Amino acid sequence: MKKAELENLQNLFFLGPKGEQRKFFQEMIELINNDMIFWRRNFHPKDPPVIPYRNLTSPVGQDYQENFIQSLVQLLAELKMDIPFFSPRYLAHMTADVSLPGLLGYYAGLLYNANNVSGEASPVTLKYELEVGKQFARLFEYNDKESFGHITSGGTVANFESVFYHKAARFIPATLGMILKQKNLPWPSFLPEDLWKLLNFKLSDIPSLLKEFKNLDLDLEKSIQQNSPANLGDREYWYQLQSVFKTSIGQPVLIVPATAHYSWSKASHLFGMGKVNCLQVKIDSNLTMSSSEFKQVLNHCHKERKPIIQTVCVLGSTEFGSFDPLDEILNILKEKEESIYSPVHIDAAYGGYFKAMFVPGPDYAEFAQDAGVNNRRLQEIFACVKDTDSITVDPHKLGHTPYGAGLFLTKHGFTKEFIAEEADYCLTSEEANDEDFPLGKYILEGSKSGASATSVYFSNKMIPLNSDGYGGLLQDLISKTKDFYGLLVRSNTEASEFSEEMEIIPVSPPQSNLLCFYVKPKSMKSLTAINNFNLKLLQNYFPHPTDHIQDFSYFISKTKLKVDKITDSEKSKIFSDLDVDTDGLQLLRVVLLNRWSHLPSGNGLDYLSDFLKRIKTKSLEFYHENRSRT
Repeated sequence: MKKAELENLQNLFFLGPKGEQRKFFQEMIELINNDMIFWRRNFHPKDPPVIPYRNLTSPVGQDYQENFIQSLVQLLAELKMDIPFFSPRYLAHMTADVSLPGLLGYYAGLLYNANNVSGEASPVTLKYELEVGKQFARLFEYNDKESFGHITSGGTVANFESVFYHKAARFIPATLGMILKQKNLPWPSFLPEDLWKLLNFKLSDIPSLLKEFKNLDLDLEKSIQQNSPANLGDREYWYQLQSVFKTSIGQPVLIVPATAHYSWSKASHLFGMGKVNCLQVKIDSNLTMSSSEFKQVLNHCHKERKPIIQTVCVLGSTEFGSFDPLDEILNILKEKEESIYSPVHIDAAYGGYFKAMFVPGPDYAEFAQDAGVNNRRLQEIFACVKDTDSITVDPHKLGHTPYGAGLFLTKHGFTKEFIAEEADYCLTSEEANDEDFPLGKYILEGSKSGASATSVYFSNKMIPLNSDGYGGLLQDLISKTKDFYGLLVRSNTEASEFSEEMEIIPVSPPQSNLLCFYVKPKSMKSLTAINNFNLKLLQNYFPHPTDHIQDFSYFISKTKLKVDKITDSEKSKIFSDLDVDTDGLQLLRVVLLNRWSHLPSGNGLDYLSDFLKRIKTKSLEFYHENRSRT
């Protein structure tokens, strides 16, 4: 298959901004509807209908249907005031048009209303969900037989589960040591006697440790359960642990970059650690976790004897689309592993799908080679993911599936047994097959949609996790974002009224398909004044619920780069010529998730050039207004 043919095929993954594939879409909806009706009719076909036809044609029936249609038409009218994610004019958030496989897979699954917590309630869609976990395990080069992955309602819950799992498994060696001391049992030669070493036991070494303990005269499973933090509570557990070992230990911590999603602060609160123990690592001028700052945080944890539940690296930050230097972080942890240990969780809720760019597809393997050449740093980072411990990915972002579909994946599938909760009515199966797997036993959610699992499973089938599918889509979006970055930079040097008075400043070259910038009148130095100027600009592209959606030509979003998030040594690269009189820099934020943004808009200009022209025109207008008033 030639590259042009592949790109044409990738266009067909979507309904289209103007519903170009409406005929095919309508046919598929009709196929799904008919198939579901036939299934109902053919299940015990001798069973009689329960709604007589005369009910449908009676005055009551006709009134109900008429009211139904009127109410539905009103609902549809109101929904048209929602945000047009499908349009190339939408550049605001990490939300895009849903793909045809994602939409139709979800719709098909929705009609069967499966609850994916037990094979009893969802024998088919549960199988899809577990297969999706294995697909992503293979994508990230985890062992798909030893790992465990499943779909959550979103990245926040997936992040919560990483803490849930690691918090339960990290302290098993210390718990075993506490049990030995409490029971006055002989200390085995294979177990360190020092509490700090027990608290820094690698997750990958725990299965062999448990095998050794099975030879001792202990009811291992019951003993661990009774003496775990989950059973005793954190306060009592740490009190008993320190009392038994006659030593003091600091509070467990999470380590996250300053760009971390707010779900991590929530997690430290939710799991009883306290937000003060969610330690933030400052970022550098690339808007990624600073390696030197990370070393300092590790040294602090070692000095204060604070066990690390996990270190979080963000691949595709919510604010800037940036990728933490995972290879550097892993090397630092390896250097320090004799003194302190931390599992590494990857928050790739946004960026996880970029890994598919570097997986050669059978039809156009060269696409993966091109991606590697053009995105060398990104390829180096993703090459290290196989050495991490767990991952969050959001199919409802770059997977183009409907909300809500996140994914949690752990390399250490055995850890799920340490958070297991049984329910006699549905979660007691010991079967190993996917159709009867008691998923609800091992996850935070008690009920979950089988439609999401169907959507992601069908999407991965029709849009593969390689350069022919998602990888090609994302490589195209990165290329368009780099082109737009070039447009912004060139606009400052081209001879024009705008370049004489103003400049557009990207805070960093794009690392993905997300770009942040601000517009600055050349005479303006105050951060407060620049922020106010950009917030005024934003009003033209940032609708509120009371606004009429047709009044907006384009949609963008905003974020703020806080001064205190950046290392002292790197601040000058961003704030060198500015008067820093407030806490941060207000940024305009664009996310290029529409593959047709390079095509002509209604006025003949391509969408991105048209958007930039409007930004420049508005900037000059506001600047002259301000100058005339002063």
